[in-house]
Amino acid sequence: MSAGRIKSFGHVGITTDNRDYAVALYTALLPPEGEVKAQRADKPYLSRITGHPGCVIDIAFLPAPVNTRIRSEKQPALLCRTLTC
Repeated sequence: MSAGRIKSFGHVGITTDNRDYAVALYTALLPPEGEVKAQRADKPYLSRITGHPGCVIDIAFLPAPVNTRIRSEKQPALLCRTLTC
């Protein structure tokens, strides 16, 4: 593996105790290019990988603004997530 700059990435994930506050903060700082989408993940595998039965993750997907210097094949995004176990 050679040293160098990151050329692209798909998303940056931030875990928070208040997803709605994080979404409000980051949309104010970096207005998203497109619709902010929210979803709840409550699949059985989450309990297995976290070790907590009944684990739920609330996720918000914020498309990165076009005016950033980010280059990627897909539109990069910020994911704000709240873990409830």
